[in-house]
Amino acid sequence: MQKFKEKGFTVAELLIVIGIITVLIGVSTSLYFSIRKSKNIDVEAEKITSALRLQQNKTLSGGDFDSHGVYFDSSTNTYTLFVGTTYNASDPSNQTEPIEGRVFLNNIQLTGGGNSIVFDRLSGRTANSGYIEIAYEADPSDVRHICIKKSGSVHTLDISETSSCLVADLEYTGGTTDSDLATFPSDSAWGDPAQSFTTGIDAMSVSGVDLYLRYDDDDLEGDYSDIFLEIREGSTTGNVIGKSLILDGGSLPSSLSWEQFIFPTPVQLSASTQYFLRLRSLPDSTIPSSGGEGTIIWGYMQSTPSGYAGGSSWRYVGANNNPSDTGQQLSDSDYSFKIYTEDSPNFTDSRHLEFDLEFDLKDYTNIILDFNSGAHIETIVIADNTMGDIFTWESDIDVSGNTEHIKLHSIYMDENDTVLSVHRGLETNDIPLDINIDTVDLVDYSGAGVPTKGVNIGSMIYR
Repeated sequence: MQKFKEKGFTVAELLIVIGIITVLIGVSTSLYFSIRKSKNIDVEAEKITSALRLQQNKTLSGGDFDSHGVYFDSSTNTYTLFVGTTYNASDPSNQTEPIEGRVFLNNIQLTGGGNSIVFDRLSGRTANSGYIEIAYEADPSDVRHICIKKSGSVHTLDISETSSCLVADLEYTGGTTDSDLATFPSDSAWGDPAQSFTTGIDAMSVSGVDLYLRYDDDDLEGDYSDIFLEIREGSTTGNVIGKSLILDGGSLPSSLSWEQFIFPTPVQLSASTQYFLRLRSLPDSTIPSSGGEGTIIWGYMQSTPSGYAGGSSWRYVGANNNPSDTGQQLSDSDYSFKIYTEDSPNFTDSRHLEFDLEFDLKDYTNIILDFNSGAHIETIVIADNTMGDIFTWESDIDVSGNTEHIKLHSIYMDENDTVLSVHRGLETNDIPLDINIDTVDLVDYSGAGVPTKGVNIGSMIYR
């Protein structure tokens, strides 16, 4: 019978096994701490992002009729949720949260240079766009950026993507010449200024445009028309595919500065296509004796080689009440602009809407409020609620035991156009409502308050 000899490990073999085990333990430990580090910083980034979104939602819900914000403090490595348009350290309602997991506030870059982000009560937007940078204590190069855009959208980005928080997606900023090129607005029906631009290889969803503007302090009238911005396709007089909120012309500064025009519904633009920014006024600068006044300067560059290659400037668009007049093209000039493609807030407040009717309200007889498909009809006689060029009506309406509060009033009205404001608080109003001007459908509200604009109304904007 053959005998088998038992064989043990030699010292060299044991040393090799121990070495392999040591290496595996080192790699596993390094991997463990790397995963734990990334987990910690990602958790803190998500907590901060959630806090910002919570404050925006509280602002838009309107329960306390106030803005909400978040204040960041690098000295204590904390952030504080607060109520109001400014941070008050002594406010007992403040909710302060620590940043944990060996993660610290490394950099705060917000418009205006402050440490607070405050959301607008009606739009959910913020004037404090930029980013909050957090880093891992043991490896300061491992960072996350919480990006806050003007629209109020909040995202966590890698460091390579941070520039998208701070710059426009398409811009021309060389137009710094400070003089009157367009005679706008004008009671003499000179028309509107415009600037064309061309999109890049990707489609765009535009939520904001900045123009380089000031009021003319040499204008002795001193009463400035309100202004708004349109995006048109095809030409300066082509179809309107986007209309901004109205900007108070009297609020412009006396020196050129970047002024923001907000598009409450993002404007969808195709790739590699030319579009037109057209600056408009109320009263309308294209209509003789409309009352348009208070010259506004739009900064420009008058030099083709240094200008914007994707478009050109125009003036006198639609002059003398001629909607088909594309205006005078200035081939050697370009107006300054910045175009932003941003995500819209998750919730859009519909308590206050403005409608550009594109007709004179006084030409009609009644406004009809139809609650829940005929459950209650309220008829407003327009003539009874109009004083000159002002329309106003407000009432509590009992609809099947539920009180619905509605307020209607004109913001602007003349023989050519009316801008009509509708206030409908969502705290108590939860019944479907259709509003018609005679037979013209103005807006239809669902029970949840979601509005749908009538097809024959010029535009609907959220205020």
